[in-house]
Amino acid sequence: MRQRTYTGDTVACAYRDFPNYFGFFLPLAGITTVQQIRESSFDIRATSRLNRLYVELLKDNPEWGTAERRHDMNHFMARLIFCFFAQRTDIFIGDDLFTATIEQVSARDSSDTHEVIEELFRAMNTKIEYRATAKIARWADAFPYVNGELFSGNIDVPRFSRIARSYLLHIGGLDWTKINPNIFGAMIQAVAEDEERGALGMHYTSVPNILKLLNRLFLDDLRGRLEEAGDNARMLLNLRKRMAKIRVFDPACGSGNFSVIAYKEVRANEAEINSQRDEPNLRTEISLTNLRGIELRDFPAEIARVALIIAKF
Repeated sequence: MRQRTYTGDTVACAYRDFPNYFGFFLPLAGITTVQQIRESSFDIRATSRLNRLYVELLKDNPEWGTAERRHDMNHFMARLIFCFFAQRTDIFIGDDLFTATIEQVSARDSSDTHEVIEELFRAMNTKIEYRATAKIARWADAFPYVNGELFSGNIDVPRFSRIARSYLLHIGGLDWTKINPNIFGAMIQAVAEDEERGALGMHYTSVPNILKLLNRLFLDDLRGRLEEAGDNARMLLNLRKRMAKIRVFDPACGSGNFSVIAYKEVRANEAEINSQRDEPNLRTEISLTNLRGIELRDFPAEIARVALIIAKF
């Protein structure tokens, strides 16, 4: 089946596959998107299901939607998103470790789901050498210590209904390795902000537009110096050291798209230097703390941190 929108774009696929091209039809609803979002059926699907979970949790935990607890709810969602990604990468060792643990350890009636998740968060905020003293449950000990303060502070978890628990397990079954960190923040922001919900793509700045600024700021200069260095090992080493000192500041960072692109581009140049110096497996010297931003809203700031962690991995 073939379909064309008023934008002139076309999609050709089997009728049964149309749900995977949901983003293609957004212009018909008056929603402006970018090509990267339209092509990523996973980002659309993951955001939609996270939204269902968010709404379901607020039904049984209305206090978590108040101004007093909104930060806790947003922080909880950011932690969940990280865990979904981590269990499909080398951050967690084991097939779908986070989701499988919740499914196996928590009761099917969901009465203790929140307690199981709290213990997992507590484990991820406790260094291995301190876990015996902290009396971390044995089934939670398989989870690594996660640095970066993502799991520090309040580890309260909202209570889960049977439906919310099933949503959680279903979301965990998605292939989160397909996530696009370039648009991750903008997509997930649509989950937790009532005025933004459903407006997918409205606040996404395209990669080309971000690069127009980053290229003129420092990337063109870096590439020029990289080309000038050629295979000179000493010049390449000096350039790598210089790159490690670059600081990027976004005074209105939103959910981190600008910072994520900047980080990925600097890492790409660093990888090229390592390849030229025959050091392809060298640990990166580009720290996430090199990227700074200011954001007035709570949830986008939380997501910007998580998006950068995901971009790193």
